[in-house]
Amino acid sequence: MEHTFLFREAEWVANGNYSDEQNRRRPATGSSKISHTEKGWINAGSMMMLAETGLVTFENRYFITPFEEGKEYTDLKSENPAFGTLSGKLMLVGDSILAVCSSEDGSTVSVEYLRMLDEAHYENRGFLLKNGEKVGSWDLEFHQKE
Repeated sequence: MEHTFLFREAEWVANGNYSDEQNRRRPATGSSKISHTEKGWINAGSMMMLAETGLVTFENRYFITPFEEGKEYTDLKSENPAFGTLSGKLMLVGDSILAVCSSEDGSTVSVEYLRMLDEAHYENRGFLLKNGEKVGSWDLEFHQKE
């Protein structure tokens, strides 16, 4: 099985749910644009949901060092306007892509996985902690745009 998400330049759309720090579950939509440059791969993504205060949008930009031949992991850096820069690893495990990131001081931690259903579909699950407390979690289905 060859992964397509991240490994090919493409645009993806997502639908699913987001749960906030109080486990209030809300429908969520998102998008991801994967591009490959000379410096590495970029995953520019966003997730939106409707909260009591109105539309909430999370934006994130991942910078990924392409995988070396025969290696199952690589470096990852995430830039998020609300949480700053997180650094970590991206790992391949069978049908899944795992990501673990943290801030330099360790106060913010993100864990996420993408499981390949087929070339154009992935399921995504993630969890974000700040100072040991839940910020949010999500369960999304990604579909590659035609």
